[in-house]
Amino acid sequence: MIQRSYIFLAIGIGAIFLALFLNLIPSTTSDSDQEHLLPGEVKGMEIVYHEKPYTLSFEQQNRVVHMINRAIPVGAEDLMRGGTPPPFSEVRIFRFKVEDIILKPLLFKKDGNLIFTLSNRPSHDFLQDVSLGEMQKLFETLYDH
Repeated sequence: MIQRSYIFLAIGIGAIFLALFLNLIPSTTSDSDQEHLLPGEVKGMEIVYHEKPYTLSFEQQNRVVHMINRAIPVGAEDLMRGGTPPPFSEVRIFRFKVEDIILKPLLFKKDGNLIFTLSNRPSHDFLQDVSLGEMQKLFETLYDH
């Protein structure tokens, strides 16, 4: 009986040390784990192509919000690797009760991923979508060529 008590005591102390150790490890959540845009706060969205705005449908807006939220931070060196300049000048994201956001496209990489900035973040914060060209294909269907 006493031997079982020592086993439970040792397990309990081990669990306490494990809990303390895990609290000492820094959090591994990155900026990309945070949502840049909440779907419920989006009132409307439009893409600007040759100074003419084209409105997105509700489904298209949700797809863009999802892709923006999955975007990862990248450095300026990713811009230097080259790509194709986007044919549109911006995506305007209108929101309820908070300031609107402007997505400024910088370039489409060879894999079709878009590098962009968001007006609600510092201008040197570059983001890259990870849709492997899905965002590019969606944007190309939104305006008249």
